[in-house]
Amino acid sequence: MTTSGMSGIRMYDPAAANKPKDTNPNTGTSAADQTQNFLTLLIAQIKNQDPMSPMDASTMTAQMSQLNMVSSMGTMNTSMKPCCRRCKAPTL
Repeated sequence: MTTSGMSGIRMYDPAAANKPKDTNPNTGTSAADQTQNFLTLLIAQIKNQDPMSPMDASTMTAQMSQLNMVSSMGTMNTSMKPCCRRCKAPTL
């Protein structure tokens, strides 16, 4: 996929689609990357919506609350890792 210079939104490129995927499993998987991707898609959706039938406010609110929930779950996961390590550690 290539990035359009004007919008920053990825465009489909058939030549790039047939290339092997990046082998780095950490590419774009951080919470910040996922949040940025979500917001980019949401902004593109708002910009390209039909003016005669705009996005329902409840739909946008639901999407934002889902983003917040996923972000909170990631934070909780990060904070729980030390606790899980302590529980798994052998006690003397």
